[in-house]
Amino acid sequence: MAGTYDNEQQRMIDRIKCIAFREVRDAGATFINRQWIADKIHRTTRFVSDWWEKSYDPCFADYSNVGAKLKLSEAGLDIMRKASGQQRKSCSVVTKEIAEKQKEYMTRRTVNNYRHREGLKPFHVIAKPLKTETHISDRLWLCNWLKDWTEDFLYLAPSDKFYI
Repeated sequence: MAGTYDNEQQRMIDRIKCIAFREVRDAGATFINRQWIADKIHRTTRFVSDWWEKSYDPCFADYSNVGAKLKLSEAGLDIMRKASGQQRKSCSVVTKEIAEKQKEYMTRRTVNNYRHREGLKPFHVIAKPLKTETHISDRLWLCNWLKDWTEDFLYLAPSDKFYI
C-alpha cells in the first residue's frame, strides 16, 4: 500500500502518526481502529499493528540498513564459486554457509542471481538438447534407414539401447 513516496523519512512520519492516532483513540475517539489508521496513512494494517503500541523514541531510529544484503562480498563470492559444481550445494545451503563463515545475511535469491549472472549452474544440470556428434549421427542413421520404409510404423518401438 505504500506509494512511490516510500522512503525512510516518510516511514518515520507514518510511525509517529500511528502512535498519535492510537493516543487519540485511547483518549476517547472510538471510531479510530487499525484499519482506519492504515487507510489514513496509506499503509498496511500490519505496519500499523507493529508501530501503534510503541513509544516515540524508536520511530527515529534508522532502519534503512536492516534486512538482507543485495550484494555479496568478495569472500562470499569465493564461497559461492567454490560451492558451484558440487553436489548438495543449493542456493539455500550456500546462503547458510556464507552466513556462518562471513556473518553476512542475504537471501537465497541473491545467491541464485549471482550464479545466474556468472553462468554457474548446479551440479546436476544437463544441457539440453543433446546435440553431440554421436546423437546427430544416430538420428541421421535412423532417418536414412526409415526413408524407404513401407511397413506400418506401429511396429517400430524405440528404446534406450536399440530399435525393435
